[in-house]
Amino acid sequence: MPAEPTDPLERVRARTDQFWQALDAEYGLLDEAETARLLGGDPGKPARLRQAGELLAVERHGTLRYPAFQVTDGRPRPVMARLNALRERHDLSESDVVLWMGTRTTYFRSEDRPIDHLDDDPDVVLGAAEASWGIIW
Repeated sequence: MPAEPTDPLERVRARTDQFWQALDAEYGLLDEAETARLLGGDPGKPARLRQAGELLAVERHGTLRYPAFQVTDGRPRPVMARLNALRERHDLSESDVVLWMGTRTTYFRSEDRPIDHLDDDPDVVLGAAEASWGIIW
């Protein structure tokens, strides 16, 4: 295991890269073709769904990647369109939202990640997002 960088900015970059690697390992950060297969095979569907606000994509190493947790039973989770609308209202990037979703938070009693509640209580995820993203410092 490499030593942790001493420069604070490099430490942040290293931890952010670790986050993306862990998310990819746990759920998958899929390219357009892989996402299309997950959605039933139409090669243009991921881009159309992203344009419609139903999927998020993040840039990783020069290519767009779609976090696979957004899709269930061959279609986007309904909560993703609502989260995306909230994201736009708060002027956040798609990467910001995915980072937030995969990070532990005290908005949940068990201090787990919003991503862990997409199935059991998407309204709680939306409430936590509004409370978290709506903070003005």
